[in-house]
This record gives sequence, structure tokens and C-alpha cells, in this order.
Amino acid sequence: QEHPDELYFKELRQGWHAFRNLVRAGLSVLGRKIKQYWVLLLLLALVLSARAAYRFSMQQPVLRASASYVYTDLHPKVYGEMIDKLQEALQQNSYATISRELKMPVGQLKTVKDVYAQNIFGSKLSEDIKGDDHVPFYVIVVAGRNTIFDTLQQKIEDYFNDNMLAKQRMEKKKDLMAEKIEYAKRQLALLDSLKIAYNHNLRSSNTRAYPVDQVFNPVDIYNKSIEINNSLAEMETELPEIKAVRLLNGFTVPDHPAKVPLAVFMTRALLYFLLIGLGFVFLQLIFKK
Repeated sequence: QEHPDELYFKELRQGWHAFRNLVRAGLSVLGRKIKQYWVLLLLLALVLSARAAYRFSMQQPVLRASASYVYTDLHPKVYGEMIDKLQEALQQNSYATISRELKMPVGQLKTVKDVYAQNIFGSKLSEDIKGDDHVPFYVIVVAGRNTIFDTLQQKIEDYFNDNMLAKQRMEKKKDLMAEKIEYAKRQLALLDSLKIAYNHNLRSSNTRAYPVDQVFNPVDIYNKSIEINNSLAEMETELPEIKAVRLLNGFTVPDHPAKVPLAVFMTRALLYFLLIGLGFVFLQLIFKK
């Protein structure tokens, strides 16, 4: 009686021989069919090659550039989905939708071929579930003209900040900042009143037993005024810049447009040839039976 391991390897060898014989038989039949229909297959190869060469010659050169944006609110996945919406509209040639979202003329947008967003690792932004805080993300645009990129980078920033939830949250931050500014101004007004009172008392202190400059140190008031003034200037500068998303680095546009290499079109033609040619041969085998 054979050992179980020997039986297993014996069955494995028999299965391999059966599979090899099946492949050989299939290739033999396939070879005969290719010889039988070689003229049709050759014509198919010529047509697909000519189509690939034509598409290569007719393609318009494109420019591909990326801009980086930094967000301060919401999840980056939200902004990725917003870019996906633009990409879907482009694929459907719905330039009216893109024009409405980006507030740009349709004629200008027709030079845009593709738009997509990636995180810092090159993954699709709309699929970024983790979303590291304060890490920039990238928007990549493919267009036929370099004149559109300068306008587009600002319009994309405006598009992000036009998100309803982001607008509401930014308005709350602006209101809070405005309250801080008003409070700082009231503090300055009080300090100015103290300085005026000090200067007035200083002029009349020579008639008093204890001059005001000996019982009151004005340096703290002036230092506090300088501190509040600096803080106020920073807040007033920051107030109009409160945004959910800000442009970090604009599009870096290459000097020369690029074309898809001919090899890519020929590779696609080869795949089509294999699919159509083999499909035709298999159909012949099925219907012959």
C-alpha cells in the first residue's frame, strides 16, 4: 500500500500532466484557427495600428501642473470629493457645471482636460480617511493652455472656501476675531485715558507732597499699549485671511506641453487586437461545435 504523501504527489503529477495536455490541445486548435483566419487577423492588426497612429498624430499637447493647498478646517476628504465632482463633470463634458462651481467662463474652461486631488503620499484625496492635520494636499490640472493656471489656482481656492459648512465655521471664527479686535481697542482706549491722566497729573505734581512719578510707574502702561497695538495689527491683518483652505504654492507649469507616447497607443492597440482576435477565434470554435 502506497504512503498517503506518495498518493498526493502522484495525483498532483497526474493533474499537472492533464492540465499541460489541455493547454497544448488548446494552443494547437488556436494555432490552426490563426492559420485559417490569418488574413482577417492581419487586417485587424493593420486597422488597429493605423487607428493608434492616427490618434497619436491628432492628439493635442497638454500641460500638467500641480498646486498645493493647506486646510485649517473640515476633513481633507471633503475637499477631495469636491475635486472629484469637477472631474466627473469634465468627463461628462459638462462645462456649464464647472463654470457655475468655479465662476469662470465656459470658453476658458474648455482647455481643461482633467483635474484630480492627491494627498502628500500621492493617494486619492477623496479616499484619505486619516487626514493628517495641517498637511498640504495637491490639486493636479491637465490643460491645453498655460494661460489658465494662474486664474484657476485662485478659483479653486475660492471653490473650496465656498463649501457651505466651511463658510459657516469661518464666519464664526471671523465673528470671534472681530470681538477680540473690539476688546483690544477698548483696552487701548482705557490705557490712553490713563496716559492722559498721568501726563496731566505729572505737570501739576510739583505742588504735591508726593509727586505722581514717584508713586506711579508709567512704563507698564506704555509697554502694555505697545503689546496690544502689535496684537491688534496682527488680528486686523489675519481677519480677512481667515479661510478653511489657502493656496500654499501655485501651479508650476512646465515650459513645453507633453504628448502621450506612441508606445502607449500601440500597447492599447495590441490589447484590443488580443481581445477582438481571440474573441473571434473562440466564437468560431463555439459555433462550429
